[in-house]
Formats: sequence, C-alpha cells, structure tokens
Amino acid sequence: MDIAERFVEENMNRLFSGAHSKGEGLVNQERVRAKQLEEAVASFFEAADGERYHYDLHTAIRASKNEKFAVYPYLHDRVHSEGQLAFLSACGEKQFCFLKVQPPLLAISRRTCSMLMRSPSS
Repeated sequence: MDIAERFVEENMNRLFSGAHSKGEGLVNQERVRAKQLEEAVASFFEAADGERYHYDLHTAIRASKNEKFAVYPYLHDRVHSEGQLAFLSACGEKQFCFLKVQPPLLAISRRTCSMLMRSPSS
C-alpha cells in the first residue's frame, strides 16, 4: 500500500499451495511472505477447535467505486452464513465478492476455503 502498487516483485496471490517454493524458490519477499502465511494458516487449522473463520478483507490502492470489500467463498453445495455476512456488513463492509473455489488453489482465500471445506467441524 505504501507504494500504491499491487505487488513489488511478484503477485503473491499466485504463490500459495506451495507455489512459493517451486521454480526459482524463495527468491523474493512475496514468496517468503506467502510461505509464512501458508504456514500460519496451516497451524491455525491444525490447532483450532470449533468454528474457524478467514476474513479476506481488501482495500483498493487506487480510486475505486468500492474502496473496501470482502472476498467471500462461494461454497458450491454449502449455504453461506447470513450471520457472517451480517457481521461483516456491521463492520462496514458494503461490497462482497463471491469467489468460486476451483483448482488450482493458489490464492490464500481459495486455499483457506478448501481447508474449511475439508474440516469436520465447519
């Protein structure tokens, strides 16, 4: 955000599900950060009991009709949570993007959504 660019060297949204370590490996800060985030998410899902939520909140770096928005996973056969949408709306989120989850699971939202879908308690 400080440089008003989406990324410095590489689009981090393309570096999840292990993509950060493929090819050139951990050669830049986006790849290192993607690996750290993926490890943190894995630890969160392994250690958590009960319900878990991942809020994918965004802020536009340039002038936009929707300065803030939330990416909400479209879960195919599962019903989305009216309570969670109401919670996000109460927090000031006015725009929701429903993300279809399809392979490859490279973006962090897709990755965490796939983990939620596998989770027995979600």
